[in-house]
Amino acid sequence: MQDSKGRVTIQPTVPETSRVNSADGKTSKARPESVKSELTEIRRNLDAIALDQTCTDNSQCVSIAADDNGCGAPTEWLMFSTLAPRYKEVDALIRQSFQLDNVYPESGQQICGGPSKPELGCQEGQCRQLPFLP
Repeated sequence: MQDSKGRVTIQPTVPETSRVNSADGKTSKARPESVKSELTEIRRNLDAIALDQTCTDNSQCVSIAADDNGCGAPTEWLMFSTLAPRYKEVDALIRQSFQLDNVYPESGQQICGGPSKPELGCQEGQCRQLPFLP
C-alpha cells in the first residue's frame, strides 16, 4: 500500500507469540526528546525526497527499508525514484536513522517479522508498486 508521501507500507501479520519488548527481550529506556526530534527531521527529509517519483524505466524505482523492528526486519519500506534530485541523500539518512534506533530503541512491544520488500515499476512516468493499481 502506498500513502500520499510515496511510502510503501504493508502491515505484517505476525502471531502474538512473536512479540518481545526489544531486540534483547528487555524493556528499553525512554527515547530522549532530542533523538525523537532528530528522527522526526530525518523522516521529514526522506518523505520530501520520496515526493518525486518521476521515472522513465523500472530500474529507477527502488524500495528501501526505512524502519527496523528491533529484531532486524523492516517494519516498512519507502519508495524512491533514483531520478529525484536529492536521492543521493537517502542512504546516509537511512543509516543515521538506524543508528539512532539501535542506540535508543523505542520502548514497548516490537514485532519480530515484517513486510516483504515490494516490487516496483515505472508506469506513466511515476514509480508505483506492482501490480499496478489505478
